[in-house]
Amino acid sequence: MFTLWKRLSRTWILTAGLLVVPVMGLAANVTVTGFVKTTANVAVGNVDIDLIDDCTGTNIFIASDRTAADGSFSMSVPAGTYDLHFVPPFATTTLAAGDTQNVVISANTNLGTIHLATARLVSGTVRTPSNVVVANVDLKFTNSVTGDRRFLTKTVTDASGNWSVRVPAGTWDIDFRPAAGSPYADGIRTGLVVGSTTDVTGLTDNLRNGFTVSGTVRAKNKVIPVNSDISLYDECTGKTVPTSHDNTDALGAFSVVVPAG
Repeated sequence: MFTLWKRLSRTWILTAGLLVVPVMGLAANVTVTGFVKTTANVAVGNVDIDLIDDCTGTNIFIASDRTAADGSFSMSVPAGTYDLHFVPPFATTTLAAGDTQNVVISANTNLGTIHLATARLVSGTVRTPSNVVVANVDLKFTNSVTGDRRFLTKTVTDASGNWSVRVPAGTWDIDFRPAAGSPYADGIRTGLVVGSTTDVTGLTDNLRNGFTVSGTVRAKNKVIPVNSDISLYDECTGKTVPTSHDNTDALGAFSVVVPAG
């Protein structure tokens, strides 16, 4: 048995029967600077930097979004609250991507030095319950000890169901998230140990058979809560049941595929 929870992603105000939605003006740009280096303090050039708006999830376009040869960067960005993703060149480094979360940028900001960890190549194949390979499965890596999600790149399976990701040393849980419209529930691998010296190859994981749970979310004042996160918890273990595409749409509706439970 599962327990279903919903989290409202924003606050709405209802006045005199009218839905009042704040209108966003054009924010003045500010300058964000810093360096990207390895954990041994070696500069990393050509690192791609992405800014993800915390509220909307939008990837903000930045004209100069790569580090120089000395690892430095300087970007002009709108004021806001962001997750910053740092993606090293895959072909020429053995580094894992990194991120800095919930960064409030309201004035010119120096982020200091961002350190990227050395990583090993972890690879495998994702299949359906009947062992057919599956494309476009998104992999989410979570630290088994801390429960923190780790931002990584190259985390989507190709047409042959294969994936290959640079992962730092540690113990990881992997959530295999099928593409929207898939009839399958997420697959799970727990306790994958990645060392500091050896690649991990030849992994095979399967998505699970599942059932569609759907409905509509309304706030107490009947306002439609857009982009609310739907979470399910196993009644026996208390653990979260991994689900993909589990936010409400513009009408407050949701539809998620879950395993039997």
